[in-house]
Amino acid sequence: MPEENSVQSSNLQPHQLRVIEEKRELDEKISKLEIFLNSLVFDKDRMVWVNPLVKVENEDQILLEAQLQAMETYSRILEKRIGAALS
Repeated sequence: MPEENSVQSSNLQPHQLRVIEEKRELDEKISKLEIFLNSLVFDKDRMVWVNPLVKVENEDQILLEAQLQAMETYSRILEKRIGAALS
């Protein structure tokens, strides 16, 4: 991965490298949560969103969507911190 090597070979401090790694891990979790939420289908009989493989209550779905929004906000913050560290 050339991008990671160029970042690691730069003069970044250890805490800055940790922020880069944290954002990478967070973005991976965001992707997985988006895939899960996009797999939900609407059950017209029960009037709720369901995942055919996993039982998800309506309230849980609302909380998961709020969690996703918070994670995306945090990712944007980390992106700005990384940009500032690299400039």
